Amino acid sequence: MSKVLEIKKGGYTFHINMDAIAKNRAEHYKDESPEAFETEYNYTMEDDFEGVDWYQNNMDWDMIPAHDKKMVAMPQAVDSPDDIDSDDTETDIIEGVV
Repeated sequence: MSKVLEIKKGGYTFHINMDAIAKNRAEHYKDESPEAFETEYNYTMEDDFEGVDWYQNNMDWDMIPAHDKKMVAMPQAVDSPDDIDSDDTETDIIEGVV
């Protein structure tokens, strides 16, 4: 299993391969030194907060390659708008596959 960023919003659940987020962050910092890419990649993969923070503040859905993201759950059908929970977004790092 690999690490994935799990996003829950409005009854939907999405998974993003953490490798894609770590590579994006490492690309951003790679010019600081020859070993910066590997250092920053490993840092992002090991620090859950950094992975969530980088995605939320520096990336958007369109920046993730199609093979590194997927919807894994949809909301259940409801009978009325009163049955729909709040639209709060939850984001976390979990073990999983994309």
